[in-house]
Amino acid sequence: MSSKLEKIIGWIGVGLSAIYTFFMLLIVISLYIPQTKKEIINQFKEQNQSISVDQITFVCSYILVGLLFSTIFALIALLIIKQKRVLSSMLLIAMALVGLFTYNWIAAILWLISGILLITRHHRNKRHSDRFNRYHFEAPERR
Repeated sequence: MSSKLEKIIGWIGVGLSAIYTFFMLLIVISLYIPQTKKEIINQFKEQNQSISVDQITFVCSYILVGLLFSTIFALIALLIIKQKRVLSSMLLIAMALVGLFTYNWIAAILWLISGILLITRHHRNKRHSDRFNRYHFEAPERR
């Protein structure tokens, strides 16, 4: 049985995660620009907020690292589906959990679906099924 559906779902998740990672990278970079910091501080003073720019930078950096980690390992899992199906499914499920912690919910749901499909689908080896059919379903020869 082909694992085309799992690959398609997983690649859509990786694509969405890469886009989200790119935007988070832009946000983190912009938080290190002095003019942006001044704007954020002024906005917080107007709204009487007690959170600092450093706290926002830390949280965004944490999310960015988690996104990079989950995207790279999900990509690796998708590349090894043919060779190691069980390892690939476990990696996808683990990266779905990491994706939930980094607010990457859509990609996490797609990776979870792909990982579960990889576990539950029965991938039968063609050579094994031919041997099974030949010995068990062919009519015995009469002499």
